[in-house]
Amino acid sequence: IDGVEALNNILLIGMTNRKDLLDEALLRPGRMEVQIEIGLPNEKGRFQILSIHSNKMKENSFLSADVDLKELGRLLCWSIWQFCLQQWQVLQLQQWQAF
Repeated sequence: IDGVEALNNILLIGMTNRKDLLDEALLRPGRMEVQIEIGLPNEKGRFQILSIHSNKMKENSFLSADVDLKELGRLLCWSIWQFCLQQWQVLQLQQWQAF
């Protein structure tokens, strides 16, 4: 970011979920000037996220066929987190029992 010689054609991308913890020096003019905020996903986005992240659970029969991901997408994010945690715990228990 700082230096004696100018560098051209360099694109630096940084990401954080805690903007409040960024060093102010990073946000000075000439440094990280463009900031894009990506909000929480809507119902459709939550369904897509659940579909992607539960795909392996379906393939390995860790997710019941009667689980309605669209309905889960309608629920609050906290409920989705609880669902994922529960599925992870079930997976861990099954792996432990198989051991």
